[in-house]
Parts: sequence; C-alpha cells; structure tokens
Amino acid sequence: MEEAFKLQYYFGGEEVAYIPRKEGWDIIAVGDEICEALAGLPHEDRERVVLAVIDPWSAGSLDVTTPAFDENTSPRLPDG
Repeated sequence: MEEAFKLQYYFGGEEVAYIPRKEGWDIIAVGDEICEALAGLPHEDRERVVLAVIDPWSAGSLDVTTPAFDENTSPRLPDG
C-alpha cells in the first residue's frame, strides 16, 4: 500500500511503466519516455511491466492498479 501512495504522490496524473517487486516497485519510465524504455528492456522484464495512468494525488484517495505478486512464483529481476 505504501508503494501505491508513493506512486500516486510522485507521478499522479502521469502514465507510468513499472515492475512490481517484492522489495517495491521499479519505475521504468514516465510519460513520453515509456515506448523507448520498453524497447530497451529484455523480453523477460517486459512481460512483468505494468502500464498505468496514475490518478492525481489526493490525500483522501488511492486508485493504483497493480497485478497480483507472488514471491514464490514470480521471477526475480537481477539487481543493478
């Protein structure tokens, strides 16, 4: 839930591409940079990317779409 609030606070009103991970969400790109960033990702990473339009920040609301994440079956991305 904390990650969703951060996403909405920093990127509210924007299109965002991110990869949900056990440790948090990796922001891949925002806005016009998304297509170019996705083209540079390995296929395995592209399969996990979530594309979302984040609602503008409002302290009383939260609406961020995220896929189910199962740390036992979801592949782990390499660090770095």
